[in-house]
Order: sequence, then C-alpha cells, then structure tokens
Amino acid sequence: MNFASKITPRRLLIIVVIFIAISIILNVAKDSIVQGDEYIAPSPDKISYRDVKDYVSRVNFDLLKKEDIFKGDLINKHTLKFFKFLQSKFKDMSLEEHFEAVQRYLESMMDINDVIKLMDLYKKFIEYENLAADEINRAGELTSPEDYLAMLRKLKKMQIEIFGQKDAELLFGAMMKMQEYPVRRSAIINDPNIYGAEKEKLLKKLNEDMWGNDAAEVERSRKPYVAYTETLSIYEKDLSEMSEEMKAKKVDEIRKNIFPPDVVNRLEEVDRELEAEKKRDDDYKAELSKIESNDKLSAQEKEKSIKELQDRIYGEDAEAVRRRENISKATEEMLKNYNLK
Repeated sequence: MNFASKITPRRLLIIVVIFIAISIILNVAKDSIVQGDEYIAPSPDKISYRDVKDYVSRVNFDLLKKEDIFKGDLINKHTLKFFKFLQSKFKDMSLEEHFEAVQRYLESMMDINDVIKLMDLYKKFIEYENLAADEINRAGELTSPEDYLAMLRKLKKMQIEIFGQKDAELLFGAMMKMQEYPVRRSAIINDPNIYGAEKEKLLKKLNEDMWGNDAAEVERSRKPYVAYTETLSIYEKDLSEMSEEMKAKKVDEIRKNIFPPDVVNRLEEVDRELEAEKKRDDDYKAELSKIESNDKLSAQEKEKSIKELQDRIYGEDAEAVRRRENISKATEEMLKNYNLK
C-alpha cells in the first residue's frame, strides 16, 4: 500500500466531521447541548475569529518562503495547513519514502536544526491522524450533537496527549473551533421545542462565548439566504402556532430585516405565483373528484369531461398534466398487480 492510499482515507475520515457538522441538519438537541456545556475549542482570547478565517483561507506554500511560513515559531497558524500540504505534495509513495521526501524538501528551505524539530512534529501529526481515524471508525455513525461533541472531545484529549496542551491548541485550536461552533449553533436553531426569542438569546450567548468581541462580525458574516433560512428555522415553533395571516406577516418581517426591497418584492411575487398554483390545483382536484364520483356518467363521458377540465384549468400545460397522471396511474396499476402475485 503506497502512502497516498494509506493517508487519503484517514484525512477524509477526520475532515468528515467538519463537513457533516456544517452541512447536516441536527434536528434533535438535548438541554445540555442547547444551554451550553463546557466548550471544547480554546477561548476567543486564544483562538479568534480571524484565526479561524486564516485557517480556512487557501495558501500556496510553494510560493511562500520559509520565513513567511514560520515567523517566530515552528508552531503557528500555518503549521497544520503546511503539514496537510506536505501530505498532498508527497503522496504517491510508501510512508518511509514519504518521510524521506518531506525531509529533503524541508532541508531545501530551512536550517538543519529546524528540520529536525519540524520532522519530529510532523511524525507526531501523522501518528495523531492514524489514531484519530481509528477512533472515528470505532465510533460508527454520528447522528446527534452529543455524538459530534463527544467525538471532538476525544480528539482534543488525543491531541493534548500527543502534543501537550499548549502546542495542541496552537496546532488544532482553529480547526476544532470551526468544527464545534456549527454543531452547537445547529443544535439551537433546529431545536423544535424552543421559541424564537429564546433561541436568539442562546445564539447570542454562544457567539459571545466562542467569539468574544468578534461575535457581531460572525453573525454578520452569514450570507443573506443562509440568514433567511436559519431565521425561519429559529422561529419554526412560533410560526407553527400562528394563523396564516400572522405567519405571513412574520415571514414578511423576517425578509425585510434581511433582504433589500427588490428581493423582498421578488419573493412576494413568487409567493403569489405559488398561491395561485395551489388554488388552481385545489380547484382541479375538487372538480375532478365530482366527475369521478358521478355515477350518471359513463367511462367515456368521464374521460371526456376530465380532458375538458384539464384544458380549462391548465391550458397549454394540460398535456403535461395528463402525462403526469397517466404515469401515476400506470405505476399504481403495476404495484397493484405486483401485490396480487
């Protein structure tokens, strides 16, 4: 097995925590998560929002000089990304060959004392990735906020055991905060048992706890559409208990707080179109039901009346409606025949 086939799955297994935490909707949140237990990532005075932005930014290490990468210390905001760069740069080889290639590369850019220190640190990093991958494999499927946070705690414990408290925070602090924050945020936003106002308070506290003075900037950094969909989720319980009129007013208020007037107008136009389509479909179903239940009409008369109804209700789209209904009927008939076998 070459180094590439050995390391790539491990990297993906570790990175999967990031992507799942950001992209999956966490629908269940227990009180311990919503109200905030002990945070895993370092406090904002140690790892700031800027540190996290630096971590996720792209860096072309081939174009950077050694003094630009390791200003002041071998462990800094660049080190973890630099290690991942080395993994990718020298990947189609055995682990031993990989370490030799990395060492030669480092010797071309820094003095031997720094090479020895950095190689020692890099080998510890590879050891950590292997152990972390094994831990994630043993954990199986992660399905709740508690599962993700428990995994992050195990990884942090492992980081400290291998690198020590200070170096672990310097190396992995930004990455851990980038993973932890969306899990906690999603747990609050998607909790079905909490009203919007309380969720807003919990989110404000979460931002202050994890980002300190940058809390407002983090909140402002959301894209408008993300802010809109999140806000609808925040007020889901409130909206579910409102009348249709009150719900429409609340949604309009949310839109006006997030989008410029022209976008609000377009969204309202879409609402009107959807409402018109819904009314058209409801009218069609009501009249279709009357035709189908009319015992005075023969099968041929019903078919003719239904076709006339479709033409009248849907106009030029009537043929598409007929095709859709024919497919649906054929599917139902197939399933009925299959169940009779």
